[in-house]
Amino acid sequence: LELTTGACPDAGEAIGVPKTSNIVRSTLHALVDDVQDQVTVVAHSASRCELLERLALSFHSMYDRMLVMVTCECPEPGPEGERCSPPEARDHPTIAFMKIVDVPYDFGLSRGKRLLAQWAQTEFVLVLDDDFVRSPLSCMECMLLHMRSRMHSLTLPFDLLGFPILEDERNFGAFRGQLRATNGPLYLEPMASEAAVDGCMRVGIHPMAFLARTARLRQFKFQDQLPVGEHEQFFYANRYLGLHAAVCFDSTFPHFRVQMSAGYKQRRERMQELATDAFKKIGFQGMMYLLHKCDAYSGIDHNEFIQQNIPPWSISDDTCGPQPEPPTDFVMFFVAIFSTMDDRGALFRRMLRGEAPLAWLPRLAAAAPTRWAFFVEEQSITPPALVEEEAQHGDVVLMPQQGETKGGFTAFQLKFAVTFLRDFHFRWLLVAEQDVFVHLEPVLSVLVAQEPPMRSAVGGWRAKAGMASLQSPWLPPQFFALSHDTKHLLASPRVARWLRTDLENGDAAAALNAWLALLDVQRLELQGVHLGWGGAAVGCPGKSSSVPQSMALPPLAVLHPVAPGELLLMSEAAAVHGFGCEGLNATWANIVIG
Repeated sequence: LELTTGACPDAGEAIGVPKTSNIVRSTLHALVDDVQDQVTVVAHSASRCELLERLALSFHSMYDRMLVMVTCECPEPGPEGERCSPPEARDHPTIAFMKIVDVPYDFGLSRGKRLLAQWAQTEFVLVLDDDFVRSPLSCMECMLLHMRSRMHSLTLPFDLLGFPILEDERNFGAFRGQLRATNGPLYLEPMASEAAVDGCMRVGIHPMAFLARTARLRQFKFQDQLPVGEHEQFFYANRYLGLHAAVCFDSTFPHFRVQMSAGYKQRRERMQELATDAFKKIGFQGMMYLLHKCDAYSGIDHNEFIQQNIPPWSISDDTCGPQPEPPTDFVMFFVAIFSTMDDRGALFRRMLRGEAPLAWLPRLAAAAPTRWAFFVEEQSITPPALVEEEAQHGDVVLMPQQGETKGGFTAFQLKFAVTFLRDFHFRWLLVAEQDVFVHLEPVLSVLVAQEPPMRSAVGGWRAKAGMASLQSPWLPPQFFALSHDTKHLLASPRVARWLRTDLENGDAAAALNAWLALLDVQRLELQGVHLGWGGAAVGCPGKSSSVPQSMALPPLAVLHPVAPGELLLMSEAAAVHGFGCEGLNATWANIVIG
């Protein structure tokens, strides 16, 4: 329909105004079809066929000539049940334009809908369950207009057009999205975007209540042997036949639930068993419905997946689908250790791999699933010994050389390590320098107390020298721990590219604290962290039973820096006596260690 607006040329000439061509044309799209001639309402019912009359009357209150055709399952097999085979159609005795097809017990939704699609004579069928009704929010004309819209029909016409079921969405969530097959369950993942300009959204699955093109519905496959589970199987199997489904939000049909009768309740109690068998028949261990959009950066979602034994990386977010498989198995702890390429670094790596079985890393690996990597700054020529070491153990990562360091590692190298671990999955990331002594028990007591571990940064938080007392505490980078979601956020492409590494000439401590300053994380203090230690000659700053006056000190958790020999002796003392400083006091002041 074309509408024309503008000035009238003849009227203008009559009063001496020259002719004008200021004419605006606009096109108005309208539906010229009568939906009663284009749509048949179909529904299947089992053990509650009395609801079908309510369905028909609700439509006839608005469309008095609309055909409603339903299938009704007979009671359990018996003399009366045998009379329903083969299916027979009959007119309703009191409701005009309503046909009832009596079918055998356990006929199933798939067979019922396929049968009704075969018998329908109109171009479209509106497929509903028996407990739906029409309401003032139901716009049949809107749905039919979307099916005929050139916006969609010129490219990929809709075969099925669903609608939001408000009652179910309030109680359970939006049952629409994309189907994704895995080696385990079949996932239904919700969608949060991709709507067209008319508000319609193309989906892979939606509730089994929709407006369908009759000819296309007849071409799709139905698994007649499935009494339940046919919903998921229908959408999964028929996408290979070019099924195009969508949901539009300008119409809805109320899901007018009623109290279950004894017979229907008995059928519902069989659903779990039937559904399990149904999914096995189509090749899946089960079906998982994700009724809200899961966030890959959410610690709550990540913890929920782990609790339910679901690989978190198998759930897609709203970017590019599921994440890639992690390079290693899921573990409780991942330890990133910054090491050096010299002989001293090689000695530390050998001790931490297990040559010193009482060192903190072997003990951590024995206590919980743990993986680690040694980050070593690359040189122009890689020593053959380091090449052999990597070939033997596979735990050395060469990181880019980045100018002069004050000792330890630079901000750029810390960012490299964090982004390198982007696709690794674990509960806690522990970052340490090679020459750090760690008393495992105090550290684990703090980490284990955070359950679930979310939005947390653990370390020796303190006030930086020269900082005002009201400023945020300072986290030393020699040893700290981050929960997985905190690491995942920092390593994500949306954040990592903004992480500054030029603060204070590339200082790792300045960069780390700048990254964490704007995050809403729990700053969990680890007691007993001592940095800048002068060695055994100055005494050990923790408890020692051989030094009674030291028993008032807090337990020693982290000490930096230590020599290889000091690490060995303190690790043995911590494992045997419970105090890392045991024996390491003024008595050893004249002993050359390491």
